[in-house]
Amino acid sequence: MALNALTLSTTQGVQGRPFQAAISGLTTGKVEVLGDASPGFSVVNGNLMSQGLPYPVSTVALREYEPGVGVGYRDTRIEIVAASQASLMAQALAAIGVGRKLARYRVAGTRQPDGSIAYSVVVEDDLGATVPQPVGSVTPTPTPIPSPTLNGVVPSYGLVSATADGSTGQTYTLNAAWTNVQWYRMKLASPVSFTAIPGATSATYVSQAADEGYRLAVAGVESGANRAAKSYHVVLPPPVILEDFESLTNWTAANGADVQLATDSPAYGTKRLQVTSTGTVGATATKNDIGSFDTSLLGTIAVLGDVGMDAGRQTGGMSVVLKRFGALQAGPTFGTLYETPSPLLMGKLWGAMHVSDNASLNSPGGGTVGLVVGPTGDIPHSKVTKFDALLGKAGGRATIAIVFDDLKITQYTFAYPLMKSLGIPGGINFVGTTSSNSSAFDMPKIREVYADGWDVNLDSTYNDNITSSFGTCRRSQS
Repeated sequence: MALNALTLSTTQGVQGRPFQAAISGLTTGKVEVLGDASPGFSVVNGNLMSQGLPYPVSTVALREYEPGVGVGYRDTRIEIVAASQASLMAQALAAIGVGRKLARYRVAGTRQPDGSIAYSVVVEDDLGATVPQPVGSVTPTPTPIPSPTLNGVVPSYGLVSATADGSTGQTYTLNAAWTNVQWYRMKLASPVSFTAIPGATSATYVSQAADEGYRLAVAGVESGANRAAKSYHVVLPPPVILEDFESLTNWTAANGADVQLATDSPAYGTKRLQVTSTGTVGATATKNDIGSFDTSLLGTIAVLGDVGMDAGRQTGGMSVVLKRFGALQAGPTFGTLYETPSPLLMGKLWGAMHVSDNASLNSPGGGTVGLVVGPTGDIPHSKVTKFDALLGKAGGRATIAIVFDDLKITQYTFAYPLMKSLGIPGGINFVGTTSSNSSAFDMPKIREVYADGWDVNLDSTYNDNITSSFGTCRRSQS
C-alpha cells in the first residue's frame, strides 16, 4: 500500500502557547510521533498537538504504518515555526498606521473547524483603534551593521598575531609584507573611529598604557592595494598572576590523578600544569597555598585551560576551585569544552568568574588562598587537561563561543547571515539524521559555513554512536 507524505493544516504557532493542527494525507490513520525530533508533541484523533511550542522552529517526525503487523511505514518530518515575543512585537509595530503609536497588543487563538488553532495579533494604537492580523505576517529581519573601514577597507582578523591575553606591554606582529605600515587605536564605542599612533610604523608594535581600552589596528599597502587588519584582543591593564603553573612544587595529586609539567604551547611562561585522570572520578591536583590575597579586590578571576584535540572524544570539562579560609569556595567556570580542530579550536578557552559571585571570595580581608584543578567528564576514559595561568583583575579575558544545536534551518537563514554581517564566527552541532534533509540545515549548507570559518561539532544526543568511535566532525568526514 502506497502511503502519502503527510502535511499539517498549519505550521505556524506562538512559542510557549498550545499548538494544534489537523494532519492531512493520512491513508490508514495509524500514525505516531517519533522521539528523534522536538519534544512535547502527540497525535490525538488525527490532530497533532503540543501544550506549548518549545522552540522558534520545532521539528516533528510522524510515522504512518500500513495495516497489519511488521509491515511498511512512511516517515514525514515537518518544521513548525513559533513566533517569538520579538517577532510579535515587530508584527504589532508594522500593523500600526502612519503617524500612530502602539498602545498595546495581545495574542488571540481561535479554534478552526478542523480543530487547529489559528493565532492572531490584535494591535491597539494610541487612538484606541484595533487591528487583528494573523501571526506570522511579519518576521524581524536582521539589519547588518555597517563595518567601519580603515584605509578604505574593512580591517580583517588573522593577520595580527594573537598575544597571551591582550595586556599592556605585549607585542603585536603584522604577519604580512606590507609597506607604508601604520598602527591605529580603534575606538569600539559607536561611532567607531581610528586614531594613528605616532611613530608606530613597523611590522611589530608593543602596546602601552595609552592603548588600554582600544583594539589595535594596522593599515598598509600590499601589491599596490590598500589593506587593513585588527587584533583579536582589546588592550587591557596587566592582570595579577595568582598562579603561573610553572612548577610541581607543593602540588599534590588525588583520586588517581597524574600531575606533570607540559612545555607545549604555553601562553604564559614556559610550562603548563597537566592533570590527567586515569579513568576515575574526581582526579585532582591541589596546591594549598598559592599566596596571600584579599580576594575581594581581584575582580574577575580567569584561567586559561585546555582540553586538547582528541579525535576519540567529543567533549571534556575542567574544574578550577579556589580555597579560602581553609574551605573550597568557587572558581572560574568553562561550561562544555569541545575538543575540535581549527578554525575555532574551542578546547582551549578562558574560564572566568567575578568574586561577587561568591560571598566568601567577596568578603574583605587578606589570607592564604589555595587551588584545586582537574578534569571532569568523559569518565571512565583517561582525560588530559592543561592549566596555563590563573589571573586576578582579568576583566575582558573570558571567551564566548556562540554555538547552535540540532541544525535548525533558521540557524542558516537567520543567524548565519546576521553573525556574518557582524564579523562573528560561530559553531553548529552536527546531527546526522538531519543533515541529509534538504529542507533543513543540510550538508551543502554545513560545508558552506565551515568554509566560512564556522566550527562544526558532533551532537552528543544524536551522534553518540559516532562520537564513541570518531569524535570530531573532521575525523568522521575523513
